Amino acid sequence: MGIGCLCPKLVTIAIPAFKRTFLAEAIESALAQDYPNIELVIVNDKSPYNLDEVVNKYADTRIRYFVNERNLGKESIVLNWNRCVDYAQGEFFVLLCDDDVLMPNFVSELLKLAEKYPDDVHILSERDYMIACVPVKAVKISIREGREMTEEQRM
Repeated sequence: MGIGCLCPKLVTIAIPAFKRTFLAEAIESALAQDYPNIELVIVNDKSPYNLDEVVNKYADTRIRYFVNERNLGKESIVLNWNRCVDYAQGEFFVLLCDDDVLMPNFVSELLKLAEKYPDDVHILSERDYMIACVPVKAVKISIREGREMTEEQRM
C-alpha cells in the first residue's frame, strides 16, 4: 500500500505566529508542499508586529488566519500551540514555527512514515520538540495535559 492511499487525508500545518521576520518564508514553505491536501492555520498571538500585512499577501484558500484576543505566549507558549490545534481540521498536525521552513516533501515523507509505523506516528525534531505528523486527537491530549513524551515514545 503506497502513499496514494493517504492522499485524501487532510494535513494541518499550523504556524503559531508572533515574529514577522521570517513569517513569509514559513508560509511559502508550507504552501509549497508536494502533498496536495493541506490546510495552513496561522494563529497571530496578539503580536505587536504587523503580521496581517504578511499573511494578507497570500490569496490561497488553504490559509485560515486567526488573531488571539490576548497574547497567550506571554503566559506559556504551549497555550498558543493549543489554539493552533483547536483550529486544526486535519487528521494529522504539523507545527511550524514562524522562523522555520519545511522542505517541499516534508508532509509527504511524514505520511509515508505514519503509514509504515501506524502505531507510533510521533515525529520529533533533534531537540525533542514534537513537531509533526501526529493524530490531532493525540496532540490535544498530550499538549493540554502537559505530558512529556517518554523515552519509548521518542524512539
